[in-house]
Amino acid sequence: MSIANELITRGWTQLMREDAEGRVCLAGAVSYAALGHAYSDCGNEAFMDMWRALNAVVAWPTTWNDAPGRTFDEVLRVAKMADELLDGLA
Repeated sequence: MSIANELITRGWTQLMREDAEGRVCLAGAVSYAALGHAYSDCGNEAFMDMWRALNAVVAWPTTWNDAPGRTFDEVLRVAKMADELLDGLA
């Protein structure tokens, strides 16, 4: 699954990887897409590839995700850009 699909499927949140309703931030979406759960694993190659792609699109993704005024549309656009980078590597 892709980062964007995880955000669309689960919903988006800020200030936590996953909230009580199961919505995820960018980091949580990467974790679910790569690992199937909301907790990161820097030793996992798929997780690291997705995280690097996300970092290529926006610096400090977690800080960027949590910025006041950030919108779901902005986050989804960045996730789709990272997914496109990953597709280009495949």
